[in-house]
Amino acid sequence: MSLQQKSGKPQQSAAAIIPAGGIGSRMGLDIPKLFYELDSCPILAHTLLAMQNCPAISMIIVAVPPDFIDFTWEITADYKIDKVTNVVAGGKLRQDSVKAGLALIPADFIEYAVIHDGARPFVTCELITSCITAARQDGAALAAVPAVDTMKEVDISGMVVRTIDRRKIRLAQTPQVVRVSLLRQAFAIAEKDNFIGTDEASLLEHIKAPVKIVNGSEKNIKITRPDDLLLAGALLHEK
Repeated sequence: MSLQQKSGKPQQSAAAIIPAGGIGSRMGLDIPKLFYELDSCPILAHTLLAMQNCPAISMIIVAVPPDFIDFTWEITADYKIDKVTNVVAGGKLRQDSVKAGLALIPADFIEYAVIHDGARPFVTCELITSCITAARQDGAALAAVPAVDTMKEVDISGMVVRTIDRRKIRLAQTPQVVRVSLLRQAFAIAEKDNFIGTDEASLLEHIKAPVKIVNGSEKNIKITRPDDLLLAGALLHEK
């Protein structure tokens, strides 16, 4: 499929980077959590299929543990996920995995990078598209949900310092969508400054680049702990 319009000019296309390089030690499994099967299908496959089936995504790059590169290619073949163009070795940090994927995006034809956690298999095409639309307007955007619990700031001894106004708090999710040129700039400055961010938005905050919030979904869960598998199973059977 060509990434160019009939005029020969590049489209405002989007490439998905799926960081899936972690081993998921909190799950207590004998394999990385994203290769654990949810309803007879690897968690990673559910996530990749969500990207595959979204017209806004032109290509997919996956970062996985080095020993699971071949297995990931088998998954893409088994589930006919043909938008995956590269499977690369992920790093110890999420930042390393995303950087490895970012290096493979052809900037001449892809304008936006869509970074999405491999452990969030219930992302919808509607949410992906909304984040891309917001990034086109503001340069970068991320999905997030309002905090519903009372938020407390504590000191190092665990004592309450104050109550935080939860109206100003959003819980970050993915997708996080950034113009490719801007994200490369953020990574370059982070490397120069030895700055480690927990997500792409934090790298943009570091260079004082604006990031737009898009309303996420409570169903867009990240599978992190064993109990999350129970919730994931229930969500899967809601479909």
